[in-house]
Amino acid sequence: MKVVRLLGLGLCTLWCSLVGADMAAAQAITVGATSSTSDAPIYIADKKGYFRAEGLDVRVVNFRSAADMVAPLGAGQIEAGAGSASAGLYNAVARGIKIKIVADKASSAPGYGGTKILVRKDQVESGRYKELKDLKGMKLAMNAPGVSNTSTLNTLLTSAGLKYSDVETVDTLFSSGVSALVANLVLVVSTGVAMIVLSPPNDSCLFSTSPAAT
Repeated sequence: MKVVRLLGLGLCTLWCSLVGADMAAAQAITVGATSSTSDAPIYIADKKGYFRAEGLDVRVVNFRSAADMVAPLGAGQIEAGAGSASAGLYNAVARGIKIKIVADKASSAPGYGGTKILVRKDQVESGRYKELKDLKGMKLAMNAPGVSNTSTLNTLLTSAGLKYSDVETVDTLFSSGVSALVANLVLVVSTGVAMIVLSPPNDSCLFSTSPAAT
């Protein structure tokens, strides 16, 4: 019995030592994300231990947009970034900064785009906004300059016979949770913003929590 106990203790010690060595050897990786719906696989993989199983100790850091990840990526402050392409990314690559796109995190099939434009309810009820051409002269809140939403907005405006210069855009942080999102809505409304360009899940969160959105 004594032998069995000693053997069991020896195996436990060996196993614990191996686990400790494995955890100590885990490679630290910092990943930039924007808390969008398409980031869900990252959080799920982390929660289920998939990264750890591959020997990775992943820390997820939230950014306002993928455009804000470019400089930290180039400087080696983060090892990976998840988000849409931006003018900043293209400029970095053109300048020889070693950044590569290695996988597709999300796709928007025709007719199933993820970006939504929310119009203030009072703008619709008053008749100020009835159709796309009514965007002219409006102020829109964006998450950052030179991002994919910029291209989306430009395409939308062009379809209505408008130019990007026909609207005014302001950059506002929207990826800080529902309460901050609603607070930001109150802030931008007070500064005359009539529309907000958002990606999931921020659009759904805002729509379900604020009577000002439509």
